[in-house]
Amino acid sequence: MVSNKSKITRKGEAPVVCLLYFYTINLTMSINKISDKLTETELEVYSLLCEGLSNEEIANARNVSLNTVKTQLKSIYIKLNVKSRTQAIAKK
Repeated sequence: MVSNKSKITRKGEAPVVCLLYFYTINLTMSINKISDKLTETELEVYSLLCEGLSNEEIANARNVSLNTVKTQLKSIYIKLNVKSRTQAIAKK
């Protein structure tokens, strides 16, 4: 249980609980924004990408060609306004 007696210890510094709350809210909003931008198929590919799978592993998991995965990743990158898989993962 969080105490209501949390005080700001230095000027402009918020308690850790407060910061964690806002981080969680921002993360949830970020995930919701991603799911609004991507199709169901792209979300599945994005999820596998975030798990660290290679393009070939994603293709095998989804039973599609490597070129299909590359095309889907390009579409994901455009919709997320990123240029690499590292930037795409950072959006999560």
